[in-house]
Amino acid sequence: MASKDDAPTGAASGNGDATQPSLNVLAQYVKDLSFESPGAPNSLRGRDKAPGIAINVNVNANPLSDKQFDVNLTLNAKASFDKEVLFNVELVYGG
Repeated sequence: MASKDDAPTGAASGNGDATQPSLNVLAQYVKDLSFESPGAPNSLRGRDKAPGIAINVNVNANPLSDKQFDVNLTLNAKASFDKEVLFNVELVYGG
């Protein structure tokens, strides 16, 4: 049971403590999506060895105002076998 002196988490107490920062997601959207398979359909055939796969993740925050930011999550995946690119995927997800 909570007493009268217990304040909810993140709420200001009577002694002047500030509230905790909050995070509100206003919107989420796919900003850019690209899939390339330059060697298709030959790049889809079976192989004796697994292809090399590189995955990159990047997060950028661009200020819109003092308290608002546009955050972009960028995902890149590239598969290659020897020097042949099997596929290349890029997704930029914003919010």
